[in-house]
Amino acid sequence: QIMFYATKSLIDYRTISTQIFKEARLNLIKQTGILEYKEPSGCLEQMGGNEAFKKWIEEIKYTFTPEAEEFGVQKSKGYLALGIPGTSKSVSAEITANLLHLPLLEFKMQNIMNSLVGKSEQNMADAVKIIKSCSPCVLFIDEVEKSLSGNSSSDRTDGGTLSRVLGQLLTFLASDDSKNVFTIMTSNDVSKLPPELTRSGRLDVIWYFGLPNELERKEIFNIYLKDTK
Repeated sequence: QIMFYATKSLIDYRTISTQIFKEARLNLIKQTGILEYKEPSGCLEQMGGNEAFKKWIEEIKYTFTPEAEEFGVQKSKGYLALGIPGTSKSVSAEITANLLHLPLLEFKMQNIMNSLVGKSEQNMADAVKIIKSCSPCVLFIDEVEKSLSGNSSSDRTDGGTLSRVLGQLLTFLASDDSKNVFTIMTSNDVSKLPPELTRSGRLDVIWYFGLPNELERKEIFNIYLKDTK
């Protein structure tokens, strides 16, 4: 398969182009339907408020530079964004991926689960392989508490399938295989999250995205008003 894409690259681009391998990865993602590729966009200047978060992102982006890798600096693992809907949690994922110059893969838990015995676990294994093949990348899991609802009663309701799938995900996030994967999760209700999801080693930090104060509201209005000129 590598030879096929290398030959195709020589025909289409007259050289071994990284673009052809990017296209191959995108085709693989589309075929499986487990993950969704998103073209990241936006910048920190388009996010009002959340100054502490923006300062942190500006700092950790340097852990993904070649210079940091050369000095043995460990890449940041990612973060969990908590808060009510509409406070830029999901937007932060696209902005972060764009800032890090990394592809953004959105994880769809509903596409993992399958009624056939063993199929859900196989789907998760396939998803992990795709994520690893696309790394370095940003892995985005939106409203993670909805994806994992029912985990506590999994043994009684689905024979433990959801618990096993979650275990596969957690094992991957805590392993060296995820060292080039920056994981972003969002949640509207932290009380519904399994505690092992936020255990040290899987994510670096938890950020709270709250309602903007008066100064932040003015900043947000100015950001949107600029687009109307």
